[in-house]
This record gives sequence, C-alpha cells and structure tokens, in this order.
Amino acid sequence: MARKKNKKMKGQMPKGKGKERSIQDFTLEELSGSRPPPWAKGRMIGLWHRERNMLKFVNGEPGQEKPPKLKQLKKFNKLNKAREPRCVSLDVPQEKISEIQDMLKQIGVPAPPCVQTTRAANVQDRYKHVEDSAFKTKFLRSLSGNIQDKITTTKTCSLRKDRVLDERYMAEERSKMSNGRYKEMLTFRKKLPAWDKRSELLDALDRHNVILVTGETGCGKTTQVAQFILEDAILAGNGSQTNIMCTQPRRISAITVAERVANERGERLGYSVGYQIRLEKVMPRSSASILYCTTGVLLQYMHGDPLLTKVSTVIVDEIHERNTVSDFVITLLKDIVPLRPDLKVILMSATMNADRFSTYFNNCPTVHIPGFTYPVDEYYLEDILEEVPFKFPQSSGAKMKKAMKELSTDDNLFMEAYYRDLEHSGKYSRKTIDSIKNPESNEISLQLIADLVKHICTRLGQGAILVFLPGWDKISALNKLLTQSGKFPPHRYRIIPLHSLMPTANQKKVFERPPRGMRKIVLATNIAETSITIDDVVYVIDCGKIKIKNFDVDGNVSTLKEEWVSLANARQRRGRAGRVQEGVCFHMYCRGREMLLQKDMLPEILRTRLEEVILQGKILQVGKIGPFLGKVMDPPSERAVELSLNLLTSMNALDSDENLTPLGFHLASLPIDPQAVKCFSTPPVQHPGSNHIHRSRSLLQRPVRHSHGSGTRSGQSETILRFRPQIRPSHFIQSYRSVRKS
Repeated sequence: MARKKNKKMKGQMPKGKGKERSIQDFTLEELSGSRPPPWAKGRMIGLWHRERNMLKFVNGEPGQEKPPKLKQLKKFNKLNKAREPRCVSLDVPQEKISEIQDMLKQIGVPAPPCVQTTRAANVQDRYKHVEDSAFKTKFLRSLSGNIQDKITTTKTCSLRKDRVLDERYMAEERSKMSNGRYKEMLTFRKKLPAWDKRSELLDALDRHNVILVTGETGCGKTTQVAQFILEDAILAGNGSQTNIMCTQPRRISAITVAERVANERGERLGYSVGYQIRLEKVMPRSSASILYCTTGVLLQYMHGDPLLTKVSTVIVDEIHERNTVSDFVITLLKDIVPLRPDLKVILMSATMNADRFSTYFNNCPTVHIPGFTYPVDEYYLEDILEEVPFKFPQSSGAKMKKAMKELSTDDNLFMEAYYRDLEHSGKYSRKTIDSIKNPESNEISLQLIADLVKHICTRLGQGAILVFLPGWDKISALNKLLTQSGKFPPHRYRIIPLHSLMPTANQKKVFERPPRGMRKIVLATNIAETSITIDDVVYVIDCGKIKIKNFDVDGNVSTLKEEWVSLANARQRRGRAGRVQEGVCFHMYCRGREMLLQKDMLPEILRTRLEEVILQGKILQVGKIGPFLGKVMDPPSERAVELSLNLLTSMNALDSDENLTPLGFHLASLPIDPQAVKCFSTPPVQHPGSNHIHRSRSLLQRPVRHSHGSGTRSGQSETILRFRPQIRPSHFIQSYRSVRKS
C-alpha cells in the first residue's frame, strides 16, 4: 500500500518542473568545461552532457552527430537567456583601485589580487597577496635569478687553511703506522691493482681539474681513489682544505663502501669517513674527510650551493650506469668546473664507453686501472639442461609467434643457424636442443632455478650462491618456492632477499658469513651488480632479465617491463663470482642469445618520462629546460621534453613561462611521482570515489619496504596492513565502481 502511495505522490509532481529548475543550475562556464561540475550527481550528469551538446550546436561547434529536436532547442534558448551574466564593465583608474585596496586594509578585509597583479611582468609580484611565511620565502627564492647568474663569478673553496689543524691531522696520520690493524689493512691495500696507479693518478689530478678513472671489477677504484687523495693532502699539510664527496648510485653501496674505507683507515665510522643517504647519515668531521653519498644527495647540496664551495674534490662513481640523476649532475659539473679553478672532479667508470665521457669533458686525461678477478667458469642454458633434468612446458602457437616477432628476421635466421651448429657439434642431446628451441626457455623458470640451486648444493663445493632476478615479485616467489619445498631446511640454508626497497639493516645481512656448515643463498636484483662485494659468493646464477623503465613518446605511455640484460650487465654479474676466489657463473640463456644482447643499456634519460627531471632543474634554476637538457651527453628528444612540459603545465605545476608555481615547488620537493602528489593534493569532495582513489594510489605509488623473510604473500599483506590500516583490496573495486557510476 505504501508502495502505491509513493508512486502516486511521484506522479503528482508537475511534469518537467523539477527538471527545469535543476537544468537552470548549470552556468555557461560549467557547460563550457570538459567535465561535469563536482556537485552534479547521477541523472544531473546526463543532463549536463545533453545541455553541453546543445550549446555546441547553438554555437556552431563540431561534435553534434544530428541536430536536436525543435522543442528541445526552444527550451534550451529560453534557459540560456537566464544564464547570460548581467553585468556592466567598469573602467576604474589605478588611483581608485589603490584607494579601494587601502580602505579594505583599514577595515581588515584582505584585498583580492587585481588583474594587473596577476599578470605582472615580474613573477614575484604575482604572489604579493600571499601571506608571508617560510614556505613563501623558499618558493620566491627558487624563482629569483638563474643558476647561470649565480655561477658567472669565479669562486674558490670556502675551506680556509688552518695550520693547527693541519699539524694535528698529519700527526694522527703518521701515528697510524704503529697500529697493527691499520698495518694489516695497508698490506691488503698494496695488493690491489689500484695501488700501483697511485702516483699516476695523483699526478694527473695535480695537473688537471677533471680526470677519468676506468677500471675493471675488483681493481679497488671505489675504495682507494678517495683515500689516495685524502692521505696525500694530509701528509702535504693541506688537510684543513680537503673535503671529498664520493657519490654512489645506491644506498647500500654508499653505506658499505664508507664502512670499508673507515675500517681500512683504522677508524670508527664518522671520524674522517662518513656517509649520507636519504633519511640516514653518519657525518664525518668538517675537513680532511670523505663523505660517501648517493648521487641525489649531491644534487640536494647543489640546490643551496651550486658551486660546491665547501667541497674540494667530487668523485662520481659508476657513471657508466647512465641513470638520470648522474647525467644531470655531470651536466651541471661541466658548467661549474670553469668557475671553480680549485675544484677537482673525478669520473669513475667501468671500461665501457670511457672515451665518450672523456670527449664530453673536453678530452680530459684517462687513468686506467687493470682489473683483478679470479678465474670464473661460465655455463649456459644448454650446459645446465645437460646436468639438471628439467622439461619446459609445451609452448602454444601464439607464444611461438610472439617469440618470433620479438626478434628481427636476421636474428631469427641467426638463431636457426645456431641450433643447427649445436646439432652438428654432437655435444648436446636432442632433448636439450629441443628444450632451448622452445619459446618457454626465453622466460624465467623459477623451478629450473630452484633445481639448479639444489644441484649446486649437492654436487658442487662450499660457497654462497647469488641469484640475480628482475624484481621483488620473482624474489618473493622463488623465496617461497625454496622454503616450502622442504629441500632447504633453515638450519642448513640461510636464504636472504636483497632489494633496494628493503630497510638498510636487512640489506646489511647479505654481508654476514653464515656459521660453519650452513650455505648462504642471496636472491637479489641488479642492486648487487656493482659497488658492493659479498666476499663469500662463489656461485652466481644470472637469469638474464632486468626490469627496465621505458617511455613511448608516440603513445605517451610509460612501461616497466622485463627485458634482456646487456653484455655490460652480464659481465658485471659474472664478476661477482670472482672477487675473492675462483667462481662459477650460470647464465639462464643460451650462447646464441648472448650474441644478440646489446652492448649497453640505453641511458635512462632517453627512456623515461622527464617530469621529475624538469622539476629538479627548475629548483636548481637552470632556466628554460629545453636548452639545458640539450647539453646532456645524450639529450632527450624535443617531443619527450614537450610532452612533459605540457603535462606539468596542465597540472598547474608550471606556468606559461615555465616558472614553478607553489604546487610545482611542492612536487619538486617530494621524492614521489608528480602525478601521484597531484592526486593526493586533490580534495576528496571533488569526486565521489576520491577517497578510494587516494588509498589505492598510495598503495601503488611507493611499494612497502620489505622485511627480511617476508617473501610470502601473507607476509606482504601483514606489512601493508600494519602501516596502512585504511587500505584494503576492496578499495580498488570500490574506486572502479565509483568512477563507472559517475
């Protein structure tokens, strides 16, 4: 009965009356926008689309497939007259505007910014109406001037000579010769190939401002070069004017190298050697010191002191990795060196592409340090399948077509010829040859890796095993497979994941030697490729894949996919097995595949979005970003720069003149993707599903730092729920449904 009553009441409502009143609520400005106003819900959104299409038809704009009905058109014209703003334009003299503003100030009402203030030629005048604060001071400072203006005058190091300190440092350095631990470490240092190049390196640095140091794996360049410079300066009586910064591409590298160097100098960490990474630091003394830091920390130093006036020597290590931050820093250093005649810059690299760096710095001299590694035996997929019984699952026809598309015609012909050579050689069985022909052999098989690990443990000698995997998903899956198989009991095997998102304390566990009778198995990403040495590693398993960020300029899409490693990556991985003793490296791909690998990875700046790079450049006040990025060793395409500038402008991070806005200043200050920060800063009331979108985005943007042993899905979920109790998997579904409804 109540149901019929409600139906009757609804039917008594005058037809169209409520609809007309609702439609009138749309203003012309709202109908001209690209999306419905925030207050529109449900049926009103559909009406907004209808009225907007009608407005396009009346104005003669494209977008109408067929003209509206005459009755609807008359109705729209009637409503449109009511929407027209009724106002009279006034031409008020500037004197009157000033009087009105003074009157408003006297009665305590803040004066709104006038049109002339908003369009002021001086960008700082645009923010006169903003209340003074610490944020405003920092923000306006970032808008004032240009880095070129700051580095046009020649400066020298601000560290002044102090004879008392010099004598004290010299006495301390000489007294170490009576320290037994120091003498033991010195004996070890003299055995490194870098020691034989000590005089040549110091002589080259004395005659040039920039030098390039190349060296093979195990030569000792990372730990020794900075020590050579510091010891020479102290013994020459110049310790008070020496402050060395040495950058490392990863947090774990900066920490472990600093600890090793402090140990070699017979000191505690924090005396003459320290480190600084994001959110963690152990700072050394103010002079006669070495600070190991990540490249991003050096960039932050340059924000406040572009000429690095408190630094005497800058060492940029592992520059061959060509990440965006190191390329950015190298470009800035090239501009700074001519204006700091006393600044010494050392670029350290593996031997790959060394000539290019020398050419970029006006043919600077190169000091090459020969490598020292123990012999490493290499085995490939065909060798592994002969020893480890394993059968790949049968591949589908679609997968075979996909595998053929990934290779060019010439590469396919090469692989076919390689398979024929294997057959004629008679070294491998038919089963092995058929297995490597299977497209499934090009994918990572965790079961095959687990079987290979067991084969090493049962058939080969003692020593730690280092397994290279492309990402945390594969690390956690293999960890789960090994622990739940029952073949690796915890009292005999110590399985340690190693990932850049793990806490520093957990990362350090990979350097601890296990008790006698226990074997260590490290599951790592490419974080273990360079700079760090796990001294008990004897066996390396290289899966042959790496996760790479790519940016498709034509499609304006970013991707993070697994790709084949380069020859440089494979060489570095192999070298991990021969640092302190003879080793063995197992490559999970065939020799034919290795011949098709590219020599080096494409520089990161050519394959990623540039929003974060542009914002960092704006904080550093490099001026127009296009000309600055044109000075990079491998400049990105103009189209990629244009896409990133357009996105930042549409986000209101940059204005039309490429100046930072207050929002852009916030985006540049946070180590998060700019689009994610923009999402977080959007008020939840602007969209009915915003709360769920915010929670989902926060979960996806910055992965939780994994704890040691949290390789299972339950461990990850427990960690996520512990730190983010408001996030549940259902939020993804709710976000999707709320967006579809609107």
